Amino acid sequence: RIAFQRPCLWRVQGRALVGSGAKPRPLPLMDSNLAVEALGALAHEHRLAIYRMLVEHGPTGLPAGTIAERLTMPPSSLTFHLQHLQRAGLIGQRRVGRQLIYAADFARMNALVGFLTENCCARDGCSLADRQDSAT
Repeated sequence: RIAFQRPCLWRVQGRALVGSGAKPRPLPLMDSNLAVEALGALAHEHRLAIYRMLVEHGPTGLPAGTIAERLTMPPSSLTFHLQHLQRAGLIGQRRVGRQLIYAADFARMNALVGFLTENCCARDGCSLADRQDSAT
């Protein structure tokens, strides 16, 4: 198991770490380019539905066949969309027997949300919590 820490994370593919040599490559947790890539991956109806389903099922994830069945999507289309989400770092996969299990990468999801809200209300001198309390 890999510990996700700021300011970088280790990209995991299945059980093996991606990279050459014995040490994995550290990647920035989130920056503008990664945020654009992640948001671009989510900017499609099918990929957004897949991602939301995986987030709902937590770190245990779902087999590819179950995802395809629930979304009534042909396996070839599902593979295309899963690969797009994987390239963006939003999901990971692991093999269990003959099944590929996909799960949301919650560290990356939290990093994206954190990046988007990093300077929230900075010009007003208030925090997001203050803003939410005054709205209720």
